[in-house]
Amino acid sequence: MDKKFIEKLIIATCEVFQIHPSLLYEKCRRREVKDARWIIWEIVTVKMKTSLTRTGAIFGRYNHTSVLHALRELPPLLQTDDELLKKYKIILREMEIFYSDIVKYRRAKEMSDKKLSENGVRFVSDEVVKRKMLRYKKYLETKTA
Repeated sequence: MDKKFIEKLIIATCEVFQIHPSLLYEKCRRREVKDARWIIWEIVTVKMKTSLTRTGAIFGRYNHTSVLHALRELPPLLQTDDELLKKYKIILREMEIFYSDIVKYRRAKEMSDKKLSENGVRFVSDEVVKRKMLRYKKYLETKTA
């Protein structure tokens, strides 16, 4: 799961529903809190293809059956409640804009990495650098001894 995406999703959903984000983490059954939580779960599970268990873990104490119940109950609710459908579409639109920006950034980074690797520049992880430094220190110790 992409943490930045989920954080942005929670913030956007709370702004649309006009609730505080901490309410989503509490055992609150108020309709606006429940609807906001269900919409977040639906977007994370369906759009991001996340498992039900991981989706429930976003807010701590919820298990996969809670998420499954939300996924079954939300579509009929969206068909009957026009106000909820409007809020859902607003949230989806905001997240598509945010997600498209992330995709553009990742593509640009991949292209720059590809160009650098074509020019003979290699990227080395910090662990590889640490190992090489340790090896070099050992080499210097044996050379001076």
